[in-house]
Amino acid sequence: YIYYRKQINLTFVTLTLPSQQKHTDYQIKQKCLNEFIQYARKNFHITTYVWRAEKQKNGNIHFHIIWNRKVDKYLLRDTWNRIIERLGYVRAYSERMKKLTEEQYLKLRKPKTNEEVIKCKLAYTKGVNSGWSQPNSTDIHRIEKINNISKYVCKYITKKQGENELGVDGHCWGYSDNLKLVDPCEVSITNTDEQIIQQEIAKGNIRETKKDFVIYYSFIKCSIFSLSLSFAETFIEHFRDAYAILECST
Repeated sequence: YIYYRKQINLTFVTLTLPSQQKHTDYQIKQKCLNEFIQYARKNFHITTYVWRAEKQKNGNIHFHIIWNRKVDKYLLRDTWNRIIERLGYVRAYSERMKKLTEEQYLKLRKPKTNEEVIKCKLAYTKGVNSGWSQPNSTDIHRIEKINNISKYVCKYITKKQGENELGVDGHCWGYSDNLKLVDPCEVSITNTDEQIIQQEIAKGNIRETKKDFVIYYSFIKCSIFSLSLSFAETFIEHFRDAYAILECST
């Protein structure tokens, strides 16, 4: 079991747009995210993944992905930039950044220490030399401890769409086909738990939101227990199972 856990290289990926979004969420997901995932499956050998779409404060859609492989951060960035450039997002970033002087760039970055100022100046010089053609539109880091996956799932996967004013149009999450091989996860609650939940809903301490396939319980003033944590712990067990099934099949 210990050996098995060491073989899983779960990483957390973030994909953003380096310039203001000019296409619909549907277009970004279809022409950018879908193509990126297809490329990652073929060239990065990604087999198990879950993605979640959210909106930034500036209105841009961005994506969080948990998948089962390590990928070089520069290769990841270059791949995503190449794909989103087909819709002009790298070019728009380049045109905007070329207008900035070093002083304006520093005001934009807002460095707080002399060390940060030096780094920003180096970044500005690098950007000028490259024609601002390599925006830092991606982030990737390994989930060091497998148990940490619970907090990632809770924060990025189970968070309901539209918690702020900027909801994502259409589907806001998806997953790899091999995860369909496992049984749906279930969080069991007793009749007593159900009674307590309904009582707290009546008091206004819990907000109930019904969607097509799920019911959200928002604990406003009540902290009986964490349904999202239970879901996350169950989810990672399924993620492990799906990965094991796939490894055995290969």
